Amino acid sequence: MKTRLWLADPPWLYNDRKLERKDNPGKKAKFGIGVERRYSAGTMKTADLTALGPQIQYLSSPDAYMLMWAVMPLLDVAMTVMDAWGYDYITTPFTWVKTTKNGKLFKGPGAYTLSNTEVILLGRRKGAKRLWHSNAKGCYKPCSVVMEPHPRGDDGKIIHSRKPEIFHQEIEKWLFPYLGEDMRAVELFATQRREGWTCLGHALTSTMIQDDLQKLISR
Repeated sequence: MKTRLWLADPPWLYNDRKLERKDNPGKKAKFGIGVERRYSAGTMKTADLTALGPQIQYLSSPDAYMLMWAVMPLLDVAMTVMDAWGYDYITTPFTWVKTTKNGKLFKGPGAYTLSNTEVILLGRRKGAKRLWHSNAKGCYKPCSVVMEPHPRGDDGKIIHSRKPEIFHQEIEKWLFPYLGEDMRAVELFATQRREGWTCLGHALTSTMIQDDLQKLISR
């Protein structure tokens, strides 16, 4: 079965010069001081992400769609990766405005601004025709701007890379009806399993994403 919908949250590689700071001699993982050690398999270079292109293209249906989480400093990298995976960027359907658990705007790390937003980019398989129009009768209008805090564990600490539940809910209400009940939706770099999705990622499988994709090809 070919995949008609992808959701990816790549472990983007930032300029982690902060790991070398004199006030962090042990290179300990701290929030806002590099993200390399906050991923179970580390971050991935752009070349390693684009190298997944042949596998993703092989697994994609001709009319597939791609949803990709992106961060503002690396929007150009996200576009490059999406193109290498065989998808044309269309629009940005979702923006996550991060808040604190008390509802105030979250002040994140950043060299120029205290970044507090992430976006989801929408791409369509190269050469595919549009499946629907937002003005179509009965078309679900997703909530494009979501103000939610970081998901937290039972210990109250932020779970790195975990996104608010509402995004999966909105994607399912919005896209699943158009893609069909027999379609396959795959989440890459997932941190938890979800019914209706094939979830791949080191945090779940303890194997690298390349190996996860190859197993999917071999099924």
